[in-house]
Amino acid sequence: MLRSKFQRVRLPRVFGLNAENNVLITSMHDLKISEFVHQRKAFSVRTFWPDKLMPNIVTPHLPTITKKALFKKAPELFRAQLQLIVADQIDPKDCEFRGCIHINHFGDATIEIAIGPGTVRTVTNEGKIDETLTYPNGCKLDLEHHRDYCVEQCLKTGLKSVIFEFSFYNIPIGWKQEQFICWEITDDGTKMNRLFKE
Repeated sequence: MLRSKFQRVRLPRVFGLNAENNVLITSMHDLKISEFVHQRKAFSVRTFWPDKLMPNIVTPHLPTITKKALFKKAPELFRAQLQLIVADQIDPKDCEFRGCIHINHFGDATIEIAIGPGTVRTVTNEGKIDETLTYPNGCKLDLEHHRDYCVEQCLKTGLKSVIFEFSFYNIPIGWKQEQFICWEITDDGTKMNRLFKE
């Protein structure tokens, strides 16, 4: 069963999608000894409570933070019992659009996006959606169009009844150095996929 935030963040790589390079940090000790942290000067950091504590409360996101600032901020985050997903710095100002792609049980895809710089949280937490498009199962995609390309990347996984959180950047990013990046894969609430069954 893959349910923790960190496991959901790791799922894109399991299915061959471009994702961030990251590491889970759960304590100051982990932070101090992390080779990943010591090899970099700046980061993008997502935080979360272990699912058993407070799974539905939005936690801090630090999309760009220096190593010095991270070490200064981390004790406060750990006192709040947060865990950290520390990743290569990916600057939201380089984002062209971001949002969610839902693939339902029948293989139909719906994309909801916010256009311009920013993080996917503007869609998932603030509900800012500039465009919504639906792609019936089997429809022809124009892969030269960036939105269609993003949908195709998610469809290639073969997953259904899931939501992909993603962004499209104007520069190559992530472990595959591509413009499309998938941040997380989550259950769509129907519990009809095998990834999230108990």
